[in-house]
Amino acid sequence: LMKLDEPMDGAEYISIEEQLPGTFLKYNSNGKFVNQKEKSRTAQAFSHFSYHSSESRLMVTDIQGTKLPDNSFLFTDPAIHSQKRSFGESDIGPTGMKNFFENHSCNQICVRMG
Repeated sequence: LMKLDEPMDGAEYISIEEQLPGTFLKYNSNGKFVNQKEKSRTAQAFSHFSYHSSESRLMVTDIQGTKLPDNSFLFTDPAIHSQKRSFGESDIGPTGMKNFFENHSCNQICVRMG
């Protein structure tokens, strides 16, 4: 968190993170986008898992970040959809959840999570 010398668009503080190592990729969006070229089973399964683990109340989408040399991922800047649309402008609620499932194909990770 960084305090600005002068407010910008009414904000006095901004949140900054270190530059992520590796190649930055967007795996899915809070709309209908799924990266077909660099599809990540982990990213898609994470969005799917977040929906089921919250008993359909929430879904984490807009998964983006980098894949590390050990094949793990470092994700950043997600969007959250909620039934009540309580997470700001990027939260498009049940419509966003529906959009995800219209473009999602369950993979081995989804199946293993139940």
